[in-house]
Amino acid sequence: MRHRAVIFDLWGTLIDAIPPDKWVRIRDRMAAIVGVPCAEFSAQWDTTYLARNTGGFPSMEANIAHVCGLCGYVPTDEQLSQAAALRWEMTRAALVPRTEAPAVVRALRESGRRVGLISDCTLEVPGLWAQTPLAALIDVPVFSCSEGVKKPDPRIYLRACQRLEVRPGECLYVGDGGGRELTGAAAAGMDAVLIRMPHEEPPEPAREDARVWTGPVVRSLAEVLDHVR
Repeated sequence: MRHRAVIFDLWGTLIDAIPPDKWVRIRDRMAAIVGVPCAEFSAQWDTTYLARNTGGFPSMEANIAHVCGLCGYVPTDEQLSQAAALRWEMTRAALVPRTEAPAVVRALRESGRRVGLISDCTLEVPGLWAQTPLAALIDVPVFSCSEGVKKPDPRIYLRACQRLEVRPGECLYVGDGGGRELTGAAAAGMDAVLIRMPHEEPPEPAREDARVWTGPVVRSLAEVLDHVR
């Protein structure tokens, strides 16, 4: 058995990615709640992307308050709570496995392999993880906001391997190419596979690797089983 573990990405892989226009609508609703013009809020919100995904804020309220401060506004605690609730509600609704995901993960586990997850995400995901159907199926979930690093930093891949008790060369990584995750996985010593679902063509701009990847490609999660060695 070459691949003693399979590590999945979350967004756009085990679950559908949230459409960009939905992110924008939620962001604009947050701006309206805290009383900041959308254009100003959006510009400053984007500057906190890295910190938001690597644990730079203790809560979503703190992130929103920071953005408001950059815009010269001081929201009330109630406004912050209402704005943060929008993000939590959106994430909760999105954390639904793709139809074939549970069966594929079970098949991997039944074959004697361990299953991991590496997700670039904000604190809502680990906060809600225990409530998702995937929590009972994933042996080792690794969240960027909890680790202080995100893909393609090699440290996040190596931490997942360490917790799975496997070497990078014994891992197959599966992702949709966002954040140069496949490049990072390969650089860390893993085999990597791009998943490109037919309904997601062409790939979104954020999926950098999806546009240039020359390695193996699957069109469904079930096809991943054909690449496990």
